Amino acid sequence: MKPRIVFWYEFASSYSYLSAMRVDDEAARVQVAVDWKPFLLGPIFKSQGWETSPFNVYPAKGRYMARDIARIAAARGLPFKVPAVFPGNGLKAARLAIAARNHGALPAFSRAVFSAGFGEGLDIFDDAVLTDCLSAAGLDADVPRSLAKDGGIKFELRANTEQAQAHGIFGAPSFTTDDESCSGATTASIRPYSGRRQRTANEDAMRFRKYFICNYIGLSELPAAPFCGANAAH
Repeated sequence: MKPRIVFWYEFASSYSYLSAMRVDDEAARVQVAVDWKPFLLGPIFKSQGWETSPFNVYPAKGRYMARDIARIAAARGLPFKVPAVFPGNGLKAARLAIAARNHGALPAFSRAVFSAGFGEGLDIFDDAVLTDCLSAAGLDADVPRSLAKDGGIKFELRANTEQAQAHGIFGAPSFTTDDESCSGATTASIRPYSGRRQRTANEDAMRFRKYFICNYIGLSELPAAPFCGANAAH
């Protein structure tokens, strides 16, 4: 069985855009399975006394974010445009993403939404924009739209958000494994494992997962032969 990580993301998150556009390719390269988990940051921000993104609460932080995303996006060959409304409202997109999962198109639809929101600066709460995103993911727009109105989909999105809070997640993107959680704001320092005793396959898998998530969200590239042991610093 492949090591597995959970990718927690919010459609209004600029850093989630960077992660969403490459996480599957990087995970496949190192044989890690990814569970895409959309959630909402709004309730988490409100629990901390914020009514909007911290990038708006602290304007200097917001200005730095825009420059930082632009630099990273350019280095990866990705377009980047700050949406006219920031943060956008990701509620509809998140519900549609869960509905799209039932058709095997959750990652494709999610990437389409991020491309629209941060690649083109479009309003991801606009129905016409979301229709184009569904089409880009190869979906008949009417089917997921019908599913997205279902109470079960709405409940699942609320549950995702509550699970994120239970994990101690405070921003997006974030990644979790069985016993580890890392935020997209984390940078990692990687060192090879130098233990003397022979590791079990399960220990190898767990170290592999931790290595992947911590190195990945540090916005660096993965080497061909992964070893783990990460000291996070921000």
